[in-house]
Amino acid sequence: MTTLQDMGLRVLNTANLSEKMTISGDACRLWKAKQVAFGTGSPALPLYPAVPEKPELVEARQVPTMRTSTCSSSVYICLTVAHVELTAVHCYWDTLLRFTDVHDLPVEFVDDFVGVIADETRHFLMLSERLAQLNAAYGDLPAHRSLWQHAIDTSSSLPARLAIVPMAQEARGLDAGPRFVKRLRDTNDMESARVLQCIVDDEVGHVAAGLKWFRFLCQRERVDPVTRFHDLIQQFMPSGLFPPFDAEQRLKAGLTPDYYLPVATATNSPVGAAASSAPCPASRPACGTASRAAVEPASRPVVRSASGSAVGTALPDAAVGTAQCDAAVGTAQFDAAVGTAQCNAAVRTALPDAAFGTAQCDAAVGTALPGQ
Repeated sequence: MTTLQDMGLRVLNTANLSEKMTISGDACRLWKAKQVAFGTGSPALPLYPAVPEKPELVEARQVPTMRTSTCSSSVYICLTVAHVELTAVHCYWDTLLRFTDVHDLPVEFVDDFVGVIADETRHFLMLSERLAQLNAAYGDLPAHRSLWQHAIDTSSSLPARLAIVPMAQEARGLDAGPRFVKRLRDTNDMESARVLQCIVDDEVGHVAAGLKWFRFLCQRERVDPVTRFHDLIQQFMPSGLFPPFDAEQRLKAGLTPDYYLPVATATNSPVGAAASSAPCPASRPACGTASRAAVEPASRPVVRSASGSAVGTALPDAAVGTAQCDAAVGTAQFDAAVGTAQCNAAVRTALPDAAFGTAQCDAAVGTALPGQ
């Protein structure tokens, strides 16, 4: 009899995207209807999920920026987020199949992450449909392979997987997503904005699920979850978490500032101060709006705007003068998908104030995003 594990493994081993999403959606529906058993044991999982020939997977610095690509900003954003959603489908199936039996987790764990997978599958299909309406398709632009690297890095630790994927990567989506929506609305692309808003709303639940089960494991191990999270971020994302943070969105998921602010990247670089004092582009929320304000950790100084809110901070010293962003930026965070790791001269400047998070040269010095 076919099990949920069998179907999940087929998702990971199927390259055709239409077939992959059909299997994924069917598996989620069957599980929710209690028409399929989970299965036993831990199946042999591929190191890399099967994907079509397009898009070409390249290093993050090789991905075209919004400025250098030939597509519209709407298409660029939809392609970017579609790559994130497809990677999330792969990552959460891998999480279920790799860890559920090993950790003797309750059925509620499967219920929660099947729900997450159903959302990610639906998101990819929504974006694919929207791209078709825009005369584009997933694969039209190269995509970076960085996002999957953390799945590989955390393949031997469920606490690490939960800390890095939902609690760090997806939480970054809570910071960046609303800026995507605003940009699309500013360009009068209301349909793409609607799709992106739906995705942003769902991501809150995904972060919450990761946090819930991270706490469960920490309680089982009798360790403090906040301290454990900090340790894992320092291990797997040594550059830390890049601000600014959307504290309001994160709080909806239960992710309080004591989790992320102590491991936020910040310096006293004068370049950072210059970037934070630059005027905000008209298409972005004003610097220091209430929903973007963050409480700075005592041990990590944060560059502030005139209003006193925490905004863009300088790149860590280790990154200054390098040809591209630290690998942790390109692999660990949602922002990598929108070009955070596509740095050139900008790596010598500060991160942008905007939560779009792009470290492209223009954005990094506080000017408008490319193509604006």
